[in-house]
Amino acid sequence: MSTSIDWSELIKDKKGVVTKDNQACGNLIGEDKENIIIEEGAINPHIYRVPKSTVGGYNGAELTLNIQYNELETYEEKEEDKDEEGSITESIKNKVTSLKEKTIDKVTDTNDRD
Repeated sequence: MSTSIDWSELIKDKKGVVTKDNQACGNLIGEDKENIIIEEGAINPHIYRVPKSTVGGYNGAELTLNIQYNELETYEEKEEDKDEEGSITESIKNKVTSLKEKTIDKVTDTNDRD
């Protein structure tokens, strides 16, 4: 099922991800050849690198995983586990943060003109 999914479109839209026990587990923020990258939480985000083989389907609104919510912790990226792939996740987080800052700057500039 996961081979027919347009990952770039889902990542661009930061689609929500739920587990098979219907628990929201974050938003899709990236992917690589074998995994999807999910970010859960805004202040102290948890990053999960989950194999694409665990994807059960996509219903047009959210991506469903074929694992239980409590199984997610086995896929969580920890600071001490980071290697070259971890730096990719950091790069994605930095780009998202940069985009948020640019959006805030544009809104501020627009408000200042009023």
